[in-house]
Amino acid sequence: MDLLEVVHLFVAAKQGELVKEATIESYQRHLKLFIASLPPDRAELGKVLASDVSGFLASERRRGMSPVTILDRYVAINVFFNWCESVEELGFPPSPMHRGNRKTVKRPRVPKKE
Repeated sequence: MDLLEVVHLFVAAKQGELVKEATIESYQRHLKLFIASLPPDRAELGKVLASDVSGFLASERRRGMSPVTILDRYVAINVFFNWCESVEELGFPPSPMHRGNRKTVKRPRVPKKE
């Protein structure tokens, strides 16, 4: 299934959970940027690799995105794939973010404010 189609299902589910609209819009924005960065043959559920996510976050860092923005992108991607893993209709696809209890994409660090 095409990832953009799955994002529409994700958004509908989050609206049903009464997640704040600003949060949903943020997730949607970050996910669309991530999906646009994927090679066309991997923009489908179950085909995304951990290296796709890591590479996207690294490219955002090189583009000069702030650490907080990069963390926001990571969180949106992580929440999305965790949700996908829990949906029977999607076939419980494995997340590229982890293998079992081991994280394959580590949470970006944000420097503490002084």
